[in-house]
Amino acid sequence: MQVETFIRKVWLPTALFIVAAVIVWWNRVSWAHVLGQLLSTALLTPVIWGATIGKRRSPHLMRGMAVGALTGLLTQLAPHVQEMWQLQSHAGQGGGDEQLARGWEFAVYLIVGFWALIVGAFVGLVVTGIQRMVLQWTKVPGSEPDLLS
Repeated sequence: MQVETFIRKVWLPTALFIVAAVIVWWNRVSWAHVLGQLLSTALLTPVIWGATIGKRRSPHLMRGMAVGALTGLLTQLAPHVQEMWQLQSHAGQGGGDEQLARGWEFAVYLIVGFWALIVGAFVGLVVTGIQRMVLQWTKVPGSEPDLLS
């Protein structure tokens, strides 16, 4: 796949996932955390979307939802893999209060992952719907929208 084709197929999902991440994390956490989330979103979304959906001519809506859910999960939890690993590897160590705190922190990561799946599936559905609509418009000569350039 050529670079221009790759960019044309992944710019919309990347932009929408970045917008979704900004909306979700806006004023909830520090800006350093938001920038970490945006960096992982900007780097991982083109790779995931390009490897799974970018190669197909007409993406199916269910595939878009599934890949969107996967993209949401990976982009939002990727910056926290080390912390999650430490929580899991130290489970059962320390006093009761420490174990309880670790359990609740891990539960927060699970909740973030759950909501990332849901938001990602919705974004994937929207992106795939837009891409299918653009493909329909390009089939009719002279009715091509200027969404991809």
